[in-house]
Amino acid sequence: AKNCDDGNVCTDDSCDKKSGCVALPNTATCTDGSECSLDDNCAGGKCVAGKPKCAEPTQPCRQAACDAKTAKCTVEVASDGTVCGGGPGKCDGGACVWTDKGGQWGLVPAGTFWMGCSAGDPACTAVANEKPQHKVTISKPFWMGLTEATVASYQACRLAKGCASAEAGAGYADALCKVGGKQANWTSNGAVTGRLMHPLNCVTWANAHAYCQWAGGGLPTEAQWELAARGRCEENGGSAGCAAKMRPYPWGTSPPVCGKHGVLASGGLGCGKGTTAVVKTGSPLGRGPYGHYDLAGNVYEWSLDWYSTTYYASFPATGWPSDPANVAKGTSRGLRGGSWYDVAINTVRAGFRAAAKPYTYAVNVGMRCARPVASSCAKLAPGAKCDDGNACTTGDVCKSGTCAGQAKTCDDNNKCTHDFCAFQKGCLHTPVAQSGCPGG
Repeated sequence: AKNCDDGNVCTDDSCDKKSGCVALPNTATCTDGSECSLDDNCAGGKCVAGKPKCAEPTQPCRQAACDAKTAKCTVEVASDGTVCGGGPGKCDGGACVWTDKGGQWGLVPAGTFWMGCSAGDPACTAVANEKPQHKVTISKPFWMGLTEATVASYQACRLAKGCASAEAGAGYADALCKVGGKQANWTSNGAVTGRLMHPLNCVTWANAHAYCQWAGGGLPTEAQWELAARGRCEENGGSAGCAAKMRPYPWGTSPPVCGKHGVLASGGLGCGKGTTAVVKTGSPLGRGPYGHYDLAGNVYEWSLDWYSTTYYASFPATGWPSDPANVAKGTSRGLRGGSWYDVAINTVRAGFRAAAKPYTYAVNVGMRCARPVASSCAKLAPGAKCDDGNACTTGDVCKSGTCAGQAKTCDDNNKCTHDFCAFQKGCLHTPVAQSGCPGG
């Protein structure tokens, strides 16, 4: 008898009396010869590789790699120019970066981390407002300014009539913010000569929020900011023991070196230069886990939250709601990141919390914006429904390849509240402290 076995596990071999040997494709399991794939199977008479053995990392601009000989999985930085963030972003130096009128944005993935004082950060042991440490989940990815908002970008907003003058607002003015103040980057005369690429300072909370809305988003919550500065459990050694492993600084565990990790007041104000520094230049070694610059120092950054020293005790450590934000009534707004004016390195830790009255404008206070990630319209027809991720819009549809909606009106017709919209929470109504308006 003729032997019709062709040695191919992906065919069923037999002999036909008229035509001779016949090999019919089957769907048997097989091995494609590579240790880097799992569940290989037959298709069309050939062995086809199954799913990759190495799972793709969820961190932006990282990709899995597998050694074909050892089957060892590693994670590599994606090549610059690789598309990321659902389409608008491109990998740049390991960060997913998108550039538009609001400047450069860095993608922060959704995920879980431990917020507040961790066992790996002895500097917070006696800091009550960072306790207790608690488990927080940010349910959606978001973009956050790759740098602090610059004088140049704020000037563009002013020219587009999207922002009020940075120094406008009720309350007092830091004398250093007045015309002629050597440490002000913006005054009532506008941009200070030579400071266009410095972070904007001397800006109130309301004007910071208005700028961020013009840029396409709003101020980040404290939780969003700290996630961007610390990273998820995946970037801190994995879920096992994550609480104790959370990094104390955006770059890791080593103490800050002024001008390398951030701009603070070591060796004199602003690393001895007496002012803020051009964004990116003072923190080449201090980038956060997702590539953001100047998360430590340069200027404090306003957050969306009202500040409370006891807010972290609001819920059980493992019972916090997703996407937390303290939007209840308060007297001060949260500040994050430390500044060029701070001598103590304690202030540039990722978990450090500070606060200021919302009408404050000072030479060490600025902002960094956040914005939602919109769904892709690449495969949708114009006019198709979509989700721009912004709680401040309605009727989102695809237009010119972009998902966008109409701005909501948040006016509650109450003269005793200040009405505004936060992309994370929608319309918010803050009581106004004035005669005839007890409690809003």
